[in-house]
Amino acid sequence: MKKKLTLITLIFLLTLIFYPAPSTQAQTCPSVDEGSSRIELANGFLTVRDSQNQASTKFNASDKCIIGSPAAIPQFSIPTYEEMKSLYVTQNKLIDETPHSEPHIFTNSSPALSQNSSYLYTVNDGGNLTVRQNFRIPKGTTVVVFVDGDLTIENDISDESDSGILFVVQGQVKINAGVTSVNAFIITFGGFCSSWAGESCISSVGKLTINGSLISFSPDPAKQPEFVRTNGTNIEPSEEIVYQPKYLVLFKGTFAKTLQLWSEVQ
Repeated sequence: MKKKLTLITLIFLLTLIFYPAPSTQAQTCPSVDEGSSRIELANGFLTVRDSQNQASTKFNASDKCIIGSPAAIPQFSIPTYEEMKSLYVTQNKLIDETPHSEPHIFTNSSPALSQNSSYLYTVNDGGNLTVRQNFRIPKGTTVVVFVDGDLTIENDISDESDSGILFVVQGQVKINAGVTSVNAFIITFGGFCSSWAGESCISSVGKLTINGSLISFSPDPAKQPEFVRTNGTNIEPSEEIVYQPKYLVLFKGTFAKTLQLWSEVQ
């Protein structure tokens, strides 16, 4: 019985080698005239059309062919915090073999940052990070910080035209009511408050300007961004986010990702 089973297995493997499965070919569509129901492809968009050549929202069983040139469909998805940290820290080996000690406070003197350098810090195990004492990014320096907990900004953050800092925060981003200027790129998965005081997000008077960007990926409806400031007038915004294109250049080596485009070849 054992020899028979071995022989059958060998014959099966040889069949796979000498008679491989046929490769998938592009579908050949029959001639379809203008009076037929069909799917059209033009300028990268798919459109279902009825027999009167009108756009339709219904896809019929007979609509089996796509008429037009092939289109490249890019893949797009919103990652979780864990996926971003795994992709850009763990898998890419961005941290040194001897990791930095976990910072829980950023000040104007700690951590000590040098000009024209790149830094990556991680605050792990649900730890929080507080930024205070007018933290400044030196000339030519980039800093990336992954925060497993919350990020609290107690004072202004400044930088140079060729430097920048990027925060990726799993918890909530809390900007104190007295802060007026934050030069940073902020990605949060746990909510955002533009005026934090004590233990709550409250309304306050005074404009906040973020020079960089603010992106919220929170899936929880209760943790959406809270813009709660007022400035006493209805002319100027109380919170202003000024996008800085420089971040596309500063962090292209850190957050670059290969994009694969698939297209059917006929």
